[in-house]
Amino acid sequence: MALPNFLICGAEKAGTTALYNYVKKHPNVFFSEPKETFFFNRKFDKGVEWFKKHFESYGGEKAIGEGTATTMYSSKAPHRIREVLDSPRLIFVLRDPIERAYSQYFYYLQRGKISPDLSFIQALEKNEWGILDKGKYIQFIHRFDRVDEFSIHIILNKKLKKDPENVLGELFSFLKVDEEFRPEIGERYNVTRYPRSREIYHWIRRGWHTVRDSVEPIFPTTIDVVRQGMRKILFDTEKPAMTEEARAYLREFYAKSNARLEEYIDQDLSHWE
Repeated sequence: MALPNFLICGAEKAGTTALYNYVKKHPNVFFSEPKETFFFNRKFDKGVEWFKKHFESYGGEKAIGEGTATTMYSSKAPHRIREVLDSPRLIFVLRDPIERAYSQYFYYLQRGKISPDLSFIQALEKNEWGILDKGKYIQFIHRFDRVDEFSIHIILNKKLKKDPENVLGELFSFLKVDEEFRPEIGERYNVTRYPRSREIYHWIRRGWHTVRDSVEPIFPTTIDVVRQGMRKILFDTEKPAMTEEARAYLREFYAKSNARLEEYIDQDLSHWE
């Protein structure tokens, strides 16, 4: 059974789902089913044979991938990857950390991981779910960079959006598959949704757990349909403006990390300001 020879390791809310959907269209690329197995960070104890089962449909493609976007945050992942895989290629998609944190806040709000009572600035101050630290990319990338067997490729989210053809051409070259192939680009993937009204969402959220706990054991499918329907009603794709207080806080917090990353990748990151 096959094992991956490349991994999309992160970052969260930075465009990994879009990249996955573009790359998997290449005729010589195969991806795990599902995209995220969480093997190298959360499920390593399940063993390599369990991991291999996610590649059972492999059909001889040259590039074999897996794409858990939280792999980069695990201090144990580099050692585990080195133990299991033979000289893999690692891909990191990086987004302006200020915008990444803002997007993740609303994603967690939608998923119920963050209370509607908690403002964005309060979530930052508490570093809820690591929302703040996850944007200090360089400290995580260095963990992988120290392993000689790894080849690392970094993609900036803004470039992926603005010039996907060139970005994908470079990536296909990195993966050693036909770099002339271009997938169809158009659909947006894993788009963050924002509450239409925090007040209404706040009150519905308070009563939701009672409804879910009563109905789900009896009608599990129904409750999932209701959940998805409520999300469509309560959330929209129109992003509310970030407060200047929060932006200033994040700009200062990420300044040193961004400077180190800029030097490491030898690319201008001034657009992250």
